[in-house]
This record gives sequence, structure tokens and C-alpha cells, in this order.
Amino acid sequence: MLRFLLLLFACFCVANAVNIKEIKTTATGDKVEIALLFDAQFTGKVTNQRDGDLLLILIQEAAIDAPRIFTPKSDLIAAIRVTPKEGATQIAITQKTRLDSSVETSGGNLELRLSFAKGAASATTAIGASRMDMTESYIYMFLFISLLLLLWLLVKIVKSRQNSSWLMGKNKIDTIQIIQQKPIDAKNKIVQISLRGVSYLLLIGNSSFYIDRVDENSSGGAFSEILKANESKLNEYMAKKRS
Repeated sequence: MLRFLLLLFACFCVANAVNIKEIKTTATGDKVEIALLFDAQFTGKVTNQRDGDLLLILIQEAAIDAPRIFTPKSDLIAAIRVTPKEGATQIAITQKTRLDSSVETSGGNLELRLSFAKGAASATTAIGASRMDMTESYIYMFLFISLLLLLWLLVKIVKSRQNSSWLMGKNKIDTIQIIQQKPIDAKNKIVQISLRGVSYLLLIGNSSFYIDRVDENSSGGAFSEILKANESKLNEYMAKKRS
């Protein structure tokens, strides 16, 4: 059951991973666009920084299988290099002139468009389908798995304590079984009883007197031998009672 829960959680995490399945570039006289198509809803962030003639775009929580290079026919960009990074993808833009970038999503966050032009709208943009929506999804999945785990543990406890009065409300009553008995006089008798798997020899009458533990398997003619073995102890007690 625990393995199943871990597998379910792993499948859920894999299901939310995003891969870049296609990259398209478009160049016009005053703008260059890069379109990234994902295999699932993109929920990461897009940031950029400058390094000389390079404009570095980091797309977090998106992966690509191998590096790619594009050389658009444009007076703005000399080359576009797409490189996989740990947990992200980096796009390095070699600029012919200083450019600004803007970012937008479309198609239900299955497509990301990067636009590069002189004096574009924005330099650094955080993108993504609502992060709160994804956080809530993880919370609900965590609660669901926790509930299943709790039910599994409860079933295990119930099965292991089926005869427990604490959990099942059943009181285990100790029963006393009379194995054999023999009267001594009109008011007293010797009784062999069994309690919790142990056999005892008792004197019962005007008062109760414990004589000895005896063999559980003793029965029939062996009972007289038990009495004979405890005769001195019994006579001593009866003498005290009569005096």
C-alpha cells in the first residue's frame, strides 16, 4: 500500500513536468520572435540578464532534450542558442544591437512567445499559470495521499487488535472451569479448577483455602493421588479450623 502511494505521488509529479517539444523563430524588419511549444501547461518563470552582446533568457521549470542553434535573417540578432540547464532551459541571444524583450503565453500556457525589438515593453517577466493553482494542486494531492495512508494504518491496527477490548469494545472474560471435586464432610469439599491454563486445588466450604497448583492433565484416578500428596497440608488446615 505504501509503495502504491509513493508511486501515485511520483506519477503526479511527472505529470506536471514540462518539456519543450518545438521551437520556432520568426524575423521581421524590426522584431524577432521565438515561439516555444510545450507538452504540458507551463507554470515556470522567465527571466533575463545581459552579458555584453549576449541577452540570456532563463526559462525555469522547462526542459529541452538537446542544444539547438538558430541563425535568423535579421539585422537585430546574429544567433540564438538554446541550451538545457538543470531544471531550466537557457536561450542566449547574440545581439547586433541592444534589444529589449517581452514575454507572453497563449494556448492555455502551452505556448510561450519571446519578442525582441528595440525598446520592447519589458525586460524581466514572471510568467505562468497561476502558481497558487499549482500549489493548491500539490496540497490536495498531499492531503489525498495522507488520507489513504491514514486509512491503511487504521485497517492495520484494527486487524492486529481484533480481540482487544481497547479498540473493539470486547471484554475478555476469564472463565473458571471445574475439572473435578470430592466432598470431605458435609460442609467442605476439595475442588480442582482450571483458570487461564493453570490448574489449582482448592478447599471450599465454610472458608476457602488454596492448597496447591496441580498438573492440568490430572483426572480420574490421579485425583486421589493429588489429594494424598496434599493430605498433610489439608489435615493441618482442618485441625486449625476445628480448634
